[in-house]
Amino acid sequence: MYNTLNGLMTAFNPSSINLYDEDIMTIIRSGGMIGLNLDKRILGYTEGDSRPAAMNDFAFEEEYISNAEKDVYLTKRKIGTRVNDFNCITMQEVLEGGEVNPALADYHLCHFMSHVLHFIKVVQHAGDYDVQQALTQICIGSDFDGLINPVRCCMTVTDINTLKTAFRKNFMAYARANKDLVKLPADFNIDSFTEQLFFVNGKNFILHRL
Repeated sequence: MYNTLNGLMTAFNPSSINLYDEDIMTIIRSGGMIGLNLDKRILGYTEGDSRPAAMNDFAFEEEYISNAEKDVYLTKRKIGTRVNDFNCITMQEVLEGGEVNPALADYHLCHFMSHVLHFIKVVQHAGDYDVQQALTQICIGSDFDGLINPVRCCMTVTDINTLKTAFRKNFMAYARANKDLVKLPADFNIDSFTEQLFFVNGKNFILHRL
């Protein structure tokens, strides 16, 4: 399934780590908190021929895996054997894949903002829940656990403030560009919501349960 916002084709990753619209409302109605993951595969990364034609103008982002890893884990399936230097991808192999286009930072930021807009749209469409209340129930859930394939606009946790600044600067224009698909609440304030999204909501959720 794909979401189209401002010409951006955003894939939905239907794995158990992602949420369907009905899951979003179940969590919100229960008083829960939704954390936005910063893994580009979850935010909308697509691979190979599964990408729609509209995405062909964007740089293809290969998932790097060495030939040795492919041979051991995907062909011979020697799961459980000791991993040594021969089995591990090297930096040289990563570099051979070519330089990632820095412009993808903006592309990934759009994916991130699309999820925020979709969250608002889902709550509005439900029709039985206050949108401003829902905006206090979403926060950063980055999951920098060493296995993340991070968005270019936030490669490590040290880039959170950079992402926060970019979000505050670009979100209103992005929302206006997509106003035919989703409208922000009349009293929406980008400064207060940015603080909520990147810190306050998560802090309040934890403190309320201590």
